[in-house]
Amino acid sequence: NSVKLWTRHDGANHVDDADIAVTIAPPSIATPPKHHVAYPTLADPSQLRVLDLLGRGDLRKECIALAWKDALIPGVRVAEARSGSLFHGMISDLWKSSGGPQLQRIEIVDVPTAHASFAAVAMQLGSGREGGADNPLNPQGHNFSEYIEGVARLKKAFLQDKCSSVPKSANLLYTFHGTRPRDAFQIARSGPRPLRTTDGGYFGAGVYTSLEASYAAKYSRWAGSDADGLHVCMMFVAVVGAAYVVTQRLDYTGKGGVPSGFSNFFSSDPTRSVALLPQYDSHFVPVKDLGAGLDFQACPESEATAHELVSGHFTQLCPIALLRFR
Repeated sequence: NSVKLWTRHDGANHVDDADIAVTIAPPSIATPPKHHVAYPTLADPSQLRVLDLLGRGDLRKECIALAWKDALIPGVRVAEARSGSLFHGMISDLWKSSGGPQLQRIEIVDVPTAHASFAAVAMQLGSGREGGADNPLNPQGHNFSEYIEGVARLKKAFLQDKCSSVPKSANLLYTFHGTRPRDAFQIARSGPRPLRTTDGGYFGAGVYTSLEASYAAKYSRWAGSDADGLHVCMMFVAVVGAAYVVTQRLDYTGKGGVPSGFSNFFSSDPTRSVALLPQYDSHFVPVKDLGAGLDFQACPESEATAHELVSGHFTQLCPIALLRFR
């Protein structure tokens, strides 16, 4: 039911007015005029910091050489990744491997404030989990097949070649977010904020993205197209420390009077969301469409057609590129 899907939680793959990020003026540096945006030089785009975290030093030279230009709003620059380039190859391969439709254009984004905050959050989140099992930020999880298989699927998405300076317990992975074309640069600058207008979220309070390009692209199509008739999907790199896997066994008990068929983390009230579980910074959910007005709900990994990541804070997501397709 497309109407039902449209009115789902406003996460990364769900489109409503909540998808619009709050406008926040970027911080000034030294003593520039008020509201001044301090861009890095063209020889040193802030995207380099993210590439270093990802362990993609092979992209540094190409990143510097990109034809960067100011985007439609202050604080964001953009450059097209041309076919045949390393950037284009990396992103298009990720897109295709997760079922994305034919791409028409890949635009790399350079957002100094977002890239700086993400780097700091990755370090802080990882260092906060030092100390092994005695640290309360390292919960033990659960020992039944549905949960174990969900954890294994999430770990499969973790990048194995991240920079050695990134703490071991800070895990990086790529995710996708369907949105309206007019909001994309604003979200890149201010972060994908969970500003809800339809409900409080299906799987807890946070920002929703997907491992699958095909899943996110559906919501991009419902969101409309730009002047060229192209839809927009955003690509992020996410950082995960401790993730809780939402399962039918533990989280569909009707706790709190939620409607039948919905998780205990669901809230129909957009002004009142259910918090992520204590000790966890993310929720991870293998999902499939259960129909009958239920939309996509948690399921065993063996039955999943997509995977949703719920990040506890928008700074756990760093914008990489805008992907445009028909």
